[in-house]
This record gives sequence, C-alpha cells and structure tokens, in this order.
Amino acid sequence: MTFTVGPEIVPAGSTDEIHTDCWVRCFQLVNTGPDKITVSIYDRQNPPIALCPPTALEPNGGMVSGNFPEGRLMPNGLTWTADAYGAHGYILATESI
Repeated sequence: MTFTVGPEIVPAGSTDEIHTDCWVRCFQLVNTGPDKITVSIYDRQNPPIALCPPTALEPNGGMVSGNFPEGRLMPNGLTWTADAYGAHGYILATESI
C-alpha cells in the first residue's frame, strides 16, 4: 500500500498523518506564508525519532525536503508539526510489511 499525504497545509501544532509502520520515500515542506515557520516530522514510536528535525523555513518559499530511495522506517507512522500556519507539505510512503 502506498500512502500519499498532500500536498496540503500543515496545521499549526502536531498532526498524526500515518498511523501504521511505513517507509518514507520522500517529503517536502514549503513555507508559503509571510513569516518564518519551524517545521518537523517525527515517527510515532516512544521516544520519537526525527525524520526532519525542527527546521526554520524562511518566508515565501523557504523549503526543506528529503529523498530516501531505500525508504526510511517510521515505526507506528508519523507526525508532522508546524509552529504557525503557512507551511504546505507532501509525503510519499509505503506500508511496512
């Protein structure tokens, strides 16, 4: 099974996007707003491990992305966060079998 998240607005705060073990193939987060935004992506294990540690995106086009051809395992799924509205994100992942 393939999970495609977005492109969509990353809500201010923390949002669980995938709720099962998965392999992230790529992600992209872009700031389309007028203010600097800090974003991050973590897996849902305890304690969580960052796929994208907290990263400040510059206004109007600041971007962070990652490409993992072999996949990056995210136990229990993943959560993304933003400290304000204005970030848009996309994630492509496959289910862990």
